[in-house]
Amino acid sequence: MSQRSSTRRTLDELRTLYSLFPDVREVLVEGNHDRIFLVAFIVECESEAVVFAVDDRVLVEKDLVDAAGVDEGARGRLIAIAHAIQQWDENERAHLTCLVDADRGYLGQGSGIPFSYPELVVTDLGSIEVYALTKSCIRKFLSVVLRVEVAVDLDTFVSSLESALVELFLARAVLHESGCGISLHEKAAKYGRHDGGVVQYSADELLTRTLPGDKNADLLSELKTRVTQMRKDLPKDDLRRAVRGHDIAPVLIHALQLKNDFAHPETVERALCGCVDWVDLRQQHTFAALLERVGTKAA
Repeated sequence: MSQRSSTRRTLDELRTLYSLFPDVREVLVEGNHDRIFLVAFIVECESEAVVFAVDDRVLVEKDLVDAAGVDEGARGRLIAIAHAIQQWDENERAHLTCLVDADRGYLGQGSGIPFSYPELVVTDLGSIEVYALTKSCIRKFLSVVLRVEVAVDLDTFVSSLESALVELFLARAVLHESGCGISLHEKAAKYGRHDGGVVQYSADELLTRTLPGDKNADLLSELKTRVTQMRKDLPKDDLRRAVRGHDIAPVLIHALQLKNDFAHPETVERALCGCVDWVDLRQQHTFAALLERVGTKAA
């Protein structure tokens, strides 16, 4: 029997389980990468909560997703779970917390989540990986992990990195919104320029390379117009709210011309996440809210 099949339960089964084990606290996240990151944080904070990738823990029927009015996928299933358990009483709901990425939710106002429940915690930034996009983490990654220096000061490098990632985010967002069924080119991170440590990308250029030829001219024009409009909706307080976490590693690889082991996005992403300071993370609203729900030994 696989680990997934041995741990998966329906919501009704979990409800019964929680009634038998009243001290259990569980956190559900979108995938295994998020789970590993969060387990390390939970252990560091001396909490006894158990973390699962949602598809390893809960059998979510399609009708629950439809009832919540969200897209299918791990994120949608988590939102659907938080919506469904509103039928439980408050003490029962205290056992379960769903943590989801904001994704495109911070374009404009709000978090883009159709519901606001204590059981549904949304990242302050675009996704879990974006918490590594800080000057402190990048400095540690460059000096300790890579043992390299960039040609410009760190503030300039990180600022250009954020701007580049926003361009990728915008290109992906307008393609998704259009419903055209076309995704940004898989090698999009290689379309940027890196001059003296400054990273530069253009959403318009990314779209042009993704949609070449006369047959795509009308769609391309519409998408470029939408990019201009969407820029006005970018979060003013923190551009990292408009960053896709999985873009960070490929952009760094391209900008720094990384080779060998560090030419692989997964390796770079893991190394970056390992540079996150748990003390700093506890100050973020998302993680403070999470700890308040699951509790710690110190509490």
